[in-house]
Amino acid sequence: LTLVLLTAAFAWLQLGTIFVKDLETRPDQDLLFGILRNAVTAGAALGVGMTLVLSYRRQKTLEENQTTTANALLISSKAQETASDALELSNKQHQLEVDRRTYDQIKDLRERYAAAASQLGNDSATLRMAGVYVMATLADEWHRQDHDDQRQACIDVLCSYYRAEPKDEDRKDLDWPVKEAIWRSII
Repeated sequence: LTLVLLTAAFAWLQLGTIFVKDLETRPDQDLLFGILRNAVTAGAALGVGMTLVLSYRRQKTLEENQTTTANALLISSKAQETASDALELSNKQHQLEVDRRTYDQIKDLRERYAAAASQLGNDSATLRMAGVYVMATLADEWHRQDHDDQRQACIDVLCSYYRAEPKDEDRKDLDWPVKEAIWRSII
């Protein structure tokens, strides 16, 4: 269609009409061939021009898409960094919480150790017996906490009490059940 329109335009420019039958004399072949050649050349130039325009627009669109993709990747990278930082912070908070709980557990065990040692030194045989069981339980709990040095301290206190002779002869009979409880706890 473009070629027909261009041929008609060139014929009108050179001949003054687009219909050959309207002319008084028939134009020669070279003139008609020249009109056709000019129309084909103009059509080819127009096609090349359109191809160039479309290629330019396609290239521009591709560049814009690449820029958009690069920006999206940059934003995604920053989001991943932020998520990584948040995860790291969360892990640190979790570790702090674990450390705090461990500290609280150790503090509780030490307070119980002091109370049990105090019970072992009490005048009442019943409280000394309770001190033995608390100290034996503490030894097991220190072992579960991987503090075998503290476990050994509990056992040492019990063994020391077991080996000690009562200062008062009346207390000797009362100490026998306490020492028996120590013996059963350690074995």
